[in-house]
Amino acid sequence: MLTEMESKALLSAFHIPVARTMVAHSPNEALLIAQQLGFPVAMRSIRRHHAQERRGWCGAQLEQCHEVRAAYQHIIDNVQHNRPNAKMDGISIER
Repeated sequence: MLTEMESKALLSAFHIPVARTMVAHSPNEALLIAQQLGFPVAMRSIRRHHAQERRGWCGAQLEQCHEVRAAYQHIIDNVQHNRPNAKMDGISIER
């Protein structure tokens, strides 16, 4: 079974369009990635064995720097509240 990032890499290798995605491990890194990808962006948690759970989603129309920082913290808080033992692999940011 492939992870989201592995499946996107495979699709890209066959020239199948996919959303540009990068992984952040801090609010500052999330902001830098969002600026690099360009706004608007969507963000969600990446958790081992639970990458497709929807609890980590934080919207697809984040358009400003302060929204990205707030969304990062919101996702972290949400995962910790709903799945306190979950192992986070980062926050996926895509455009």
